[in-house]
Amino acid sequence: MGLPIGPGNTDLGSATLGVGSNGAGTLTVNGGSLFDLGTLSMATGGTGSAVGVIEGASSRIRLRGDGNSNRFSVANWGVASFTISGGAELDGRFNASACTTGAQVGRNGGAVGIMNIDNATVRMSGQQTGNALAGAAAVIGSGLGSTDVLNMSNNALLD
Repeated sequence: MGLPIGPGNTDLGSATLGVGSNGAGTLTVNGGSLFDLGTLSMATGGTGSAVGVIEGASSRIRLRGDGNSNRFSVANWGVASFTISGGAELDGRFNASACTTGAQVGRNGGAVGIMNIDNATVRMSGQQTGNALAGAAAVIGSGLGSTDVLNMSNNALLD
């Protein structure tokens, strides 16, 4: 399944989107589009494979989550890559008051996750109260036996 977002905006409310659940899936957000949803999980099943891309200036995914699950996961169980490039943004701080969990690349054992940030911004630091951050973080390689990579280039920002 391929799910293109753009040009134009899409709001799924607090829904969870699983891409590549025991099958192959792709997600592309481009053309300056905005995609709002609760949580995004790539390669959600053990035999799942997924490719995600956010590309181009003003193209954004905003994750509002509910504080009870990870807002963003690359290779939850399967094999996945996710690329944010060309001035795009992945915003995991949207609805920050409900942000208690964040992003994971390679969540469970056997998963293979690759995240590329090239001239783009990823905001996953968690809930901010005044000058103090609490809650979520970006975790690379949290699953025993997972193989995970984070590549950053060309003024990439992981915040």
